[in-house]
Amino acid sequence: MQTPEMRNPGASAGASGIAGRQVSEANDTALRRVKGLLPCIALEARIALDVARDVYVTGGCEIADGQRLATACKRLKRAVEIIAEAELAAAR
Repeated sequence: MQTPEMRNPGASAGASGIAGRQVSEANDTALRRVKGLLPCIALEARIALDVARDVYVTGGCEIADGQRLATACKRLKRAVEIIAEAELAAAR
């Protein structure tokens, strides 16, 4: 049989592991934020990879592709910032 501390490492010995539940709830919020960003991250990464492939194969890219790449990079950068903010919030 496991002790409460083994089942939930964040749980304190008193008050039914309230401290552990608070840590878990913060992590759940951070995970929800990250899961919400996954479709955006996948799309923007795909755009970046498509443009990179075109540059590799043809030695260059169209102006529109460069603009798509710049936009994708900005969105990926913002996604990273949101993930970092969620991690900091979960750590508190």
